[in-house]
Amino acid sequence: MDEIVAFNCDQLFVSLSTLLKAIIIARGAWWCLNYVKAWKRKCQLLEALPCVKPTSKLLHHIGNVLHEAPKVPKLEHLVHSFHIVLEHTKIHHEKYGGYMFTFFSPYYLPFLSKTVVILTDYELLTQAMNHPQLQTKGSQYEIMSVLTENSVLGAATDHDWKRMRKLTSKAFSNKVMINTHASVHKIMVSKIYPFIDQLAKNGKEIDVKDLMSRLTLDVVGQAAFSYNVGGLDMLLKKPNHNDDSTNGRKHKKKPLYQIFSEITEDLQTLSRWGKVLSGITKMVFLRRLNPNIRLLNDTVAAVLEQRRSEANIKEEDNKHDLLSYLYEEDENGNPILSPEEILGNTRTFLFAGHDTTAITLTFALYELSRKPKVVQKLRHEIDPLFQLEDSKNIYPSYGQLRNCSFLDTIIREVLRLHSPAIFSRKATGSTEVTLKTSKYKFVIPVDTDVIAFPWITHRFKNYDDTITPTNDDDLGIFDPERTIRKTDPYFPFAMGSRNCVGRELAMAEVRASIAYIVHTYDFEPPTEDVVTYLKVTLNPNQCKMKFKRR
Repeated sequence: MDEIVAFNCDQLFVSLSTLLKAIIIARGAWWCLNYVKAWKRKCQLLEALPCVKPTSKLLHHIGNVLHEAPKVPKLEHLVHSFHIVLEHTKIHHEKYGGYMFTFFSPYYLPFLSKTVVILTDYELLTQAMNHPQLQTKGSQYEIMSVLTENSVLGAATDHDWKRMRKLTSKAFSNKVMINTHASVHKIMVSKIYPFIDQLAKNGKEIDVKDLMSRLTLDVVGQAAFSYNVGGLDMLLKKPNHNDDSTNGRKHKKKPLYQIFSEITEDLQTLSRWGKVLSGITKMVFLRRLNPNIRLLNDTVAAVLEQRRSEANIKEEDNKHDLLSYLYEEDENGNPILSPEEILGNTRTFLFAGHDTTAITLTFALYELSRKPKVVQKLRHEIDPLFQLEDSKNIYPSYGQLRNCSFLDTIIREVLRLHSPAIFSRKATGSTEVTLKTSKYKFVIPVDTDVIAFPWITHRFKNYDDTITPTNDDDLGIFDPERTIRKTDPYFPFAMGSRNCVGRELAMAEVRASIAYIVHTYDFEPPTEDVVTYLKVTLNPNQCKMKFKRR
């Protein structure tokens, strides 16, 4: 009897195992069938999109970029030279309003290819950025998630985004703008001026991009949570005063500027080669990324804890930086943001608030160095604000510079011609996204990135979608006197409800920095060509200039 029971149990076990295997195989086959079906549909839709003719079957459109090698000044900027992308865009803009671009391998090879849709027509882009199925951030933002997690830029849900957006919008108050302006003044007088004077005395060139990057991160550090990031201190070989002690042993921490610089370099590597690097290879080439992220979180968390303990941080009269607003409570006395969200937003403000601003300042000085008449007119507007009274220097206030109309037109034109930001959305949902205007139609497959480059779209007229002639009206020429109408393409701070929350802080920083430098120094154009190329944002390859006190 026992043998019969055992035999029946064995048979039942075998039957259940067989059934389980059959279910697993069936589900696997079902998944494969649906994947192939979805991939086939995606390929059909991609096949219908306008496309740059690839010169290489293996590298696909990257082969087109490599073909343009002689036009790029430096090899390390080859793959990312943006003027090559612009040449492709000119071909497809008028006829199609955008095109498909595939990296490394044909789009019909699953897992190996990366295909994006680049839209250039302003009307198409407006539809795309406001489409309900295109509100999910694209792959570009996934790479940045180590910095933007738990923040308004990387909010997991629409509810979280709305909650954080409401509070962070309030945080960019007039008090914070005034404090940002004051930080620029203090850093300019105490650090930037001595550094430029030292190199100008010896007739040396200054790496403008590096200097502006250090300046903007230091300013944002003060504006965000009253902290000395230490970028300019490193440049001036001064000790960074943000030292602490652990286990009774005093040690010097890695400056926050250095941490950000290394993280940015690694994220650039990840954005370029992440698709083709294996997990082990990433560990080798990006071995410092995770330790730096932990160090960044620890550093910011330590400052947050110190500030949180201040008894008066929540009082309205003491709210002078962004962090003091992030600690606000609701009507029931509960914190609006969790500790993780306060950390995430502070980290995001530091990163997003300095990189694009530094690029804007670099291109502003570059363009001004080539337009002496523009500089002369700007000085006529700002010089009276810098006065000498009773042997004391009087500097312009935030409000005074905000009312400088020609200064604002210069910044507007720099942002039009050299917009550093890239915006991407990913098509979500169960069906493809259809975008249609009177001239163009795009059907975007599910799980495909839609990319917007203001740098490109700003170079095309909107009303007739034609490229302007190469004369004084050419949209590729820097001209602050240009009239930008409401119907013309202009979105350096993105568009729609998810536009840049820190726009006014960036403008306050750029206004003050340009005014202080243009008032104090004459500067010469770079001797080498300045080429825009693609990293995480659109950067100048280099910009070295000579300065001299007026």
